[in-house]
This record gives sequence, C-alpha cells and structure tokens, in this order.
Amino acid sequence: MEKGDLSGKDLYTVYTTTTITTIIITIITSTIITIIITTSTTITTITTITTIITIITSTIITVIITITVTISTIITIIITITTTISIIITIITIAISTIITIIITITTNITISHLHSTSCMEACCLRHVDEVVRLELQTQAV
Repeated sequence: MEKGDLSGKDLYTVYTTTTITTIIITIITSTIITIIITTSTTITTITTITTIITIITSTIITVIITITVTISTIITIIITITTTISIIITIITIAISTIITIIITITTNITISHLHSTSCMEACCLRHVDEVVRLELQTQAV
C-alpha cells in the first residue's frame, strides 16, 4: 500500500472515524439545540406567567382604584347633603330666632305701653281720690 491509498483497512478506519465524529457532532449539536429550545420554552413560560401576573395585578389595582373613587364620591355626596341640611337648619334657626325676637320686642312694647297707661290711670285716680278726700275733709271741717 502506498501512502494516500485509502483502501482496505485505512478506508475502514477513516469511515469509522468519520462516522463516530459525525455522530458525536450530531449528538453535541442536538444537545445544544435541545438546551436552546428548552431554555427558550422556559423563558417563554416565565414571560407568559409574568404577563398573567401583571394582568391580574393590574386588574386588582384597577378594581381597588375604582372602589376607592366610588367610596370617595359617595363620601363627597354625603358631605354635600349634610352641609346643605346644616345650612338649611341654620337658616331656619335664624328665622325662628328673628321671629321670636320680634314677638318678644312687640310684647315688651305692648307691656310697657300698658304699664305706662295703667300707671297714668293710677296716678290720675290717686289725684282724684286725694282731691275727693281733701274736699271731704274740708267739708267736714266747715
């Protein structure tokens, strides 16, 4: 056999070595591709789970914000109604107070006027009685 002659035993060795090398390269390549696919699938799964968690969290936050805004609106409405009722009660109280003050003033004026009239009549009557008594005393003296 000459150098470079690939017959017989040398050809078998080359064929076997090439086949084994090809199988090893195929196994390594398949393993790398499997690792890449597995990693990619894992990343996709993690991304999907993260997206689902984000959507659920967003929904919960939106619901909480909606409930908070609704409660705030209800509280504002209650405060507005309470304030309005308080203002109406204050106005009614002031009106009643004013009416009572006017009634008291009128009653006081009438009472003062009546007392003045009565005292004038009493004074007049007393003067008349004094005069009658004086005249009676004069008559008796004569």
